[in-house]
Amino acid sequence: MFSLYLITSLISLYYIITKLDETVDLRKDYKDKNIENTREFNLFLIFMGVFSLISSLTAHIYLIYLRENITAEFYLISYLFLPGGYFIYVFAK
Repeated sequence: MFSLYLITSLISLYYIITKLDETVDLRKDYKDKNIENTREFNLFLIFMGVFSLISSLTAHIYLIYLRENITAEFYLISYLFLPGGYFIYVFAK
């Protein structure tokens, strides 16, 4: 399983290095103040960074717990995703 991930990662790395255009010119939008550097924007970036860090550190443990304790009955896993689906449905309107 890991070898499949390794192969696809190496292919994507090769594609990025050889065929992807440079994106340095896209930073001009930030300097031209099209994207405002406000306190709320910085707090959003900090919040998303902390949330991503916590998620990346705990997602593996969570998946191992699911595999070992809940997968005996498959419908129980679907119950875990119902609250998230409900909140996406409610807040996406």
